[in-house]
Amino acid sequence: MISISEEDDLRMIEEHNQKAVEELVENFSYVYVYFVDGRSFTLTKESKFEFKNGKFHIYDKDIEVDILDIELIEFAD
Repeated sequence: MISISEEDDLRMIEEHNQKAVEELVENFSYVYVYFVDGRSFTLTKESKFEFKNGKFHIYDKDIEVDILDIELIEFAD
């Protein structure tokens, strides 16, 4: 029987989120990320971001939040 650890679960979620947001950024002019604390940020093709260690990093804005603090992701052209 194959056992999946919480660490493996988190890694799979991070990989899925990374691919999904990269596709949104590639296909839409603006991707808006809203956090539970009321902040929001816009990602563009030039944005540098990563899902890693349970955190969402937006490097060019010096932002790091827990992935559970992402409330909504919207996109528009």
